[in-house]
Amino acid sequence: MRDWKRWTAVLLAGSLAFTAADDMKLIVQAYEMQNEQGQESYQAESKSKLDDLKEKAVLFQEFQGEEQRFDGTRAVDVSDHAEQIHKIETGSVVFRFKASKKADGVLLGAKDKTIDLPTDLNRGSDCTSFFIRANEKFRMVYKHTAAEHVGPASFSDGNWHTVVVSSQNEKSMRLTIDGQEMWSNTDAGNRGLFSKQSVLDQVTIGAQKTKDGQVYKGFQGEISHVIITSETLTDADAIAISKPETSGEIASGSAVGEMFQIQYGDNSWVFTGGEAVQGGFAQTRGVRNYVGQFEEYVRWTKAGNENGRQRYTINTGKAGQTLKDVVDNYQTLVADYSPKAAAYLVGKEDYQAGEAGIASFQDSLRQFINLSLGLKENGKGFAVIQKPFAVKDDAVNATIMLYCKAVDEVVKEYEDESEKLDRIVVVDHFAQTNQDDFKNNKLKDGQTLNAAGHFEIGKQFSAATIKTTDSYPGNGVTLNLKEEEQPDVYLNVLPVVTAENAGLHVQIPETNETSWRYELSIGDKKITGSADGNTFTITGAESGKEYLFKCISSDGTTQLQTVTGKTEAGNVGIAYGQTLDEKQKALSEKLKEKDKMTWLFMGDSITHAALWTKGYDGIAQTFEKYLKDEMGRASDTVINTAVSGATTTSTLNNIEQRLEKYTPDVVSIMLGTNDAATGGLTADIYKKNLETIIEKIRNKNKDAVIILRTPTPMWNTGSREANIPQYIAKMKQVADEQNLIYIDQYTELQKAFNDYGWLKKDTVLFGNNLHPGANGHLLMTRHFLKGCGLWKEDSAIANLFYEMPINEKTSEITPEVIKTPNRIGVSLEKLKEDSKSQIGAVHLKAVSKASGQTYETDAEAGEKLIVLKNLPENQKYEVEVSAWLKDRAEKTVFQKQEIELNNTLEEAFDICLSDEKVENLNEKGDHRENMGKRTGKNRKTGGRAGYGKRAAAAGMMFVMLFSFAACGKTTASEEAEALSGSCIDILNKVYETADLDASMRDAMQDYEMTTIDADMEEYVLGTDEITYTDSAYSAPMMTSVAYQCVVLRVPDGTDVPKAKQTLLDNANPAKWICVEAESVAVESIGDVILYVMGFDEDVSAIKDAFLALDE
Repeated sequence: MRDWKRWTAVLLAGSLAFTAADDMKLIVQAYEMQNEQGQESYQAESKSKLDDLKEKAVLFQEFQGEEQRFDGTRAVDVSDHAEQIHKIETGSVVFRFKASKKADGVLLGAKDKTIDLPTDLNRGSDCTSFFIRANEKFRMVYKHTAAEHVGPASFSDGNWHTVVVSSQNEKSMRLTIDGQEMWSNTDAGNRGLFSKQSVLDQVTIGAQKTKDGQVYKGFQGEISHVIITSETLTDADAIAISKPETSGEIASGSAVGEMFQIQYGDNSWVFTGGEAVQGGFAQTRGVRNYVGQFEEYVRWTKAGNENGRQRYTINTGKAGQTLKDVVDNYQTLVADYSPKAAAYLVGKEDYQAGEAGIASFQDSLRQFINLSLGLKENGKGFAVIQKPFAVKDDAVNATIMLYCKAVDEVVKEYEDESEKLDRIVVVDHFAQTNQDDFKNNKLKDGQTLNAAGHFEIGKQFSAATIKTTDSYPGNGVTLNLKEEEQPDVYLNVLPVVTAENAGLHVQIPETNETSWRYELSIGDKKITGSADGNTFTITGAESGKEYLFKCISSDGTTQLQTVTGKTEAGNVGIAYGQTLDEKQKALSEKLKEKDKMTWLFMGDSITHAALWTKGYDGIAQTFEKYLKDEMGRASDTVINTAVSGATTTSTLNNIEQRLEKYTPDVVSIMLGTNDAATGGLTADIYKKNLETIIEKIRNKNKDAVIILRTPTPMWNTGSREANIPQYIAKMKQVADEQNLIYIDQYTELQKAFNDYGWLKKDTVLFGNNLHPGANGHLLMTRHFLKGCGLWKEDSAIANLFYEMPINEKTSEITPEVIKTPNRIGVSLEKLKEDSKSQIGAVHLKAVSKASGQTYETDAEAGEKLIVLKNLPENQKYEVEVSAWLKDRAEKTVFQKQEIELNNTLEEAFDICLSDEKVENLNEKGDHRENMGKRTGKNRKTGGRAGYGKRAAAAGMMFVMLFSFAACGKTTASEEAEALSGSCIDILNKVYETADLDASMRDAMQDYEMTTIDADMEEYVLGTDEITYTDSAYSAPMMTSVAYQCVVLRVPDGTDVPKAKQTLLDNANPAKWICVEAESVAVESIGDVILYVMGFDEDVSAIKDAFLALDE
């Protein structure tokens, strides 16, 4: 049918007589009318099924009028049905209710009337409870199991809600709310509604009742009806009878829960479409686009196990791409990646064709659906159709409505083919975004998604597929980081810089700017100044030196191309470009030869980039934006198959999903962090595994470029931290033997952490003691770009960095300045002594009072003297010294002073500041491994020295931290303790010696060990009343396994027995999803406390191993 033609023609025929807003209202009304008409048969069918359930129900209790109202003090007794209800093992319970407030409220209770109710209605006794909680979750508690889940909307939103709870053979537990399957479980041990109770002789609606008849957790609101039946309901039935009657959606996609069942290890997704799907840097900056947010949610927050962490998401979206383009190139855009589900977001590229393009669009949509269903054998693929999101322009929204209707019509064509319909998911973004908050706050220029818009679209996509948005996309996601300052625009305009005897002559091609500030890096010095007009000369640069020149508009918004050259008369600068080695040149040639390439990132949790980036891009996502937006390779595809917890061994065990189903042109491997902590996986085995992975890559594509990236630093990780250098050495050996690109992500960062211990507390740099945060991933991306020879100096993506929490304080101290006719120096040892501070990197700046030019240089931590050389003579300068401290996040700015350089200065100081003297002082006892200085050569070969940026204090500090940080190792003094070593060391010893069975040992390979931070404390310990100086926390990565082990070291003077009792009092063995720990144990040795929950035998073994450490 083409219903849209009939009513659209009528509306548009008189469109000249109406405003765009009038058109919009009419079209919306017509759209809703057609939806209502089109759903009549569907709603009749749903009503028929519900009526059938009521007739066959063991209990059908309906309330009308005032009887519907429950005030929290009322319970309706229906115990005359108890005997029949007790017999139900498989069947369903249906509730229709409206809550009046956010509070615990029981809808149905069934119990042995002679027993006490369990605390908080926990499982384990002869008691079954169905209730909503104050946290807006619906909870089901049986004698043998329990589960809870949020609904698609707040239960206290003033609307009626329908919940269907089912237990059947295929799905032992299933929860469907308001037409969406929110959660299911297939474990046979969870099957059974009421039959597991020993005694069931009391059934109440609206509350549970205690054994003395008191109402407990009474519901507040209205209840329309409760149905209890032994009838089994299909997924589609449950969705149909719970769907709100006002819904205009077609009941499709009911089988999509299969994509999230953890027994499957092949549930990957391809997202495709136009610019909104590509979600480039201009839309989201460093925040994940909606595909990335969804990936975080399904691959980490809701992963469940290793299979869940293999739900890979692949983005082939491209600005300008239509649905027809996707269908015409389906093989290369979708099928080549062997996904199980393909999602298409209908975008402006489609609906800008207007009414005339709808017929063609629908033809393409049918093809897309059929091709996507055929991604797996027997039509077991999934097609996900995302309707467009709303925009600010009402006239455009009117057209969008036509395309929404067109989608509905095509999907409706499959209604007689239920197996297909169940695998077609429709996400109605328009219905959820056609409101002012979205249009005003989540769009850029009123029509393109911004970061908040992408976040919302990902949330809506999650609700329609995984059927929940609980904790979306992960814990602690606030998206409130502030970027370091950098230009808004990098123009592809090259200044003409010519070296003359008088200095550097600069000619700026015609632009909209006429006022500039410049930066000239030459030798170990930087000269900055300002100029009006597009022609100017820079003086004060010594001759015969290589330089790097940057020109930025005076307001800081626009930067021209960076120029490099030499200060020799007649030399004309050229555009800066990274100098490539032979391996980098090979990659560059491949990029020239192929206009479409696949980049594969393999690795562990660090490359997976889950949890600790807090909604910001990981390395693979940042690189994807750089590749498409900066390098113009919009057809390239980036795939990230890194999995949290992975080792080289587990990667080989899952090599089909992580490598062999793809044909990559470039493969990045970062593994070793978990290998170094895995018993029996020695460095030699690790090397052999790496070689095997490389061999398998060659088998897929003999010409693939392979990149090895080292693990990053870590701390407080026990043996892992001690072992990692030997694994890195093996990786370097493999890279050298096979002539691979090798990127060292360890050495530079480790030196910075050694010198600046406070960096370990910066959660934006590293989320915890093992995993890089948002800034950490940006640093890794810079390493990757430079290591691959892809670095662009003038790039907003390459220069992106988030502000660090560094305080700036002014000191009353005026540093003692040493001067010669053309040099200024400061003794850093004297400065350290005078300031009584642990001085790290130092910055020296001198502003000429005559020319206004600024001369700057930096010294790394550990140097003894900082010197500005080759300054113009016979001038006065305002001198300022600033230093970044090693022991805290603080920059100290010392008092400014005015000095004069002239020929009368004493000759002794010439010797003091001579090149030889400075070099001897700063190199004496030097143990820096070829860190070098900021020479023109270093800049030429490596891009901008270090990772910092020129404007902000934190950025400048990073220039020094990551370019010049000394690697001297500091150690803390160790006091005598009952148990020596860190808490992580102690826990590792316990695990090594505990008498655990093989299944537990296998499971522990996926366990994470970390320290406890403030965000975790209440969840892990159940209280914030325990004071401790060190910690270790070990737990499974999936929250449906009831186990945790904690080691705490408490301060001197702590009442240890009291602390232990506090832990016991606050222990919650039922805090996990659907499962509960069997035992809890708290033990201590001196100032160290062990706190463990889990299976009886595991708790016993770990407790015994811990106590044995005292023998």
